[in-house]
Amino acid sequence: MLQKMFYQKQIQKIFRNAADRSGYIEWSQVRPLAKAISTFLLTAEQHLKAERFETTFWMLTAALEELTVGINSVDDSSGYLGDNIYYALDLLEQLFSAPSIEKYRITFFNYCLNAFEDDLFRGWDWHWHMLNHAVTMAKTTTEGEMT
Repeated sequence: MLQKMFYQKQIQKIFRNAADRSGYIEWSQVRPLAKAISTFLLTAEQHLKAERFETTFWMLTAALEELTVGINSVDDSSGYLGDNIYYALDLLEQLFSAPSIEKYRITFFNYCLNAFEDDLFRGWDWHWHMLNHAVTMAKTTTEGEMT
């Protein structure tokens, strides 16, 4: 969990650097913001390719959580930030379908289920993605009943 907090702080700093005094991010600042977030996600993708699954997971969940909060204070009429959210979701999908994640499956399963039950992403498409991932990762009858 400390690892996720480390990544959350990085993303929060990116948002703070792009924001005006009131904390709002105008459309003119969204492109540099999205580029910085994209660079962060490219690093997560490199970790995924190197099969550093736990690091990838914490980076992506931190990104999704912070982007979900941050998008409410951004003029994302260009869609750049939204594109980053879907990039993170795509990477998460790749992570969850990796053949050698069994060691982390329970952690991933619990996160997805808790994120859904706690309404972490309520009101956004990815809220339902979390439930879908939990269902897909369920292997035991008990896990299946939890979803």
